[in-house]
Amino acid sequence: MAELWLADVYKDRRGTRWVPERLATLRNLYPTKPNAELALMFGVSETAIRSVARRYNLKKDPEWRREQLAIIAREVAAIYGKINGQRNGPKSRRLFFNEKYFSGDLTPESAYWLGFIQADGCINIKPRCQSLTITVALKDINHLRQFLFDINANKPPRCYEKPVARSTCELVSSQLVGDLMRLGIKPNKTELGTFPIIDDGLANHYLRGVFDGDGNIYIRPDRKLDPTISVAGSRAFAEWMLNLVRSSVGILGGTITKHVKRDIWYVRFSGRNQVLLIYQWLYNNATRWLERKRRVFERLYGGGISGPTTALS
Repeated sequence: MAELWLADVYKDRRGTRWVPERLATLRNLYPTKPNAELALMFGVSETAIRSVARRYNLKKDPEWRREQLAIIAREVAAIYGKINGQRNGPKSRRLFFNEKYFSGDLTPESAYWLGFIQADGCINIKPRCQSLTITVALKDINHLRQFLFDINANKPPRCYEKPVARSTCELVSSQLVGDLMRLGIKPNKTELGTFPIIDDGLANHYLRGVFDGDGNIYIRPDRKLDPTISVAGSRAFAEWMLNLVRSSVGILGGTITKHVKRDIWYVRFSGRNQVLLIYQWLYNNATRWLERKRRVFERLYGGGISGPTTALS
């Protein structure tokens, strides 16, 4: 074999000459270089590299091969949300998603979903199971699909016709639940009036999520040109939202009222001009929203808000 390296001139199927010096270079590099990279270096195809390797019995270094497989495994895990190989539950579980979606700094998208979860989500704490459940009306199933898409979940939402038409998803993960609780989402959302405190730069995205879950825009029959925005929450949340919207939008209006029988408080803003300003602030640079609620604003005021569409719209 040594004489082959010193004297043999090999021609591959495409007629490329592999002189001794060229073969010696390949022999030195082959154990720790990908074939694709070697093909570029030598100006040949990967097939040619493999053919020469077979002829001269060249082998990849076992340790290098293990490192490459580990890199590929991490990349695949990241794509499907199985960070660092974590499988969010027992080995028999088939639902995978990015459990650390809320672990880092919030983005406009994660801030929106945090608000939506604050409104329509439910955290369940049991000794051996911590989970998040989100339930929406069946007509809003595409919105739930958007959330599952954003967290790299590999399962669709479930649909039910009775007792009411609805769509739901349940995500079992102590990591996810722990991050949500750290951000201010509690199992009992009215407990002590707790709710997330969001940086001003992301506040409109968070509140848009809350509005899409627990808010409404309507026009009273006797006041056709006077729309009203209403959002439900705890008293502490209502007071925080009222002050935030006033300072962010630059308005003085808005009221807080309590439900007649339940411990639920409503923040309301009325008036065509005032609601327009809130609409423009709420959807500024928006990337996620509930389509049917945004259409109500657009029917009242036209489009008027720039921004990309949602991934599943």
